[in-house]
Amino acid sequence: MVDVDGSVDELFRKGLDLGAAEALPPADMQGVGRVAYLPDPDGNDFGLISPTMSDGTVQMGG
Repeated sequence: MVDVDGSVDELFRKGLDLGAAEALPPADMQGVGRVAYLPDPDGNDFGLISPTMSDGTVQMGG
């Protein structure tokens, strides 16, 4: 997982714009925050995570 300082959605979109495939689109996870997954060049999925949900509420003590 990569802790995102900002928007998971914006970073995810940037990855797609640069040619990445979508592993798991951005989604809210109660008690966690906003997450998404992209594959690295070797095909290993990695996660993006932020404590800020899509509605602006903060989870995980962010």
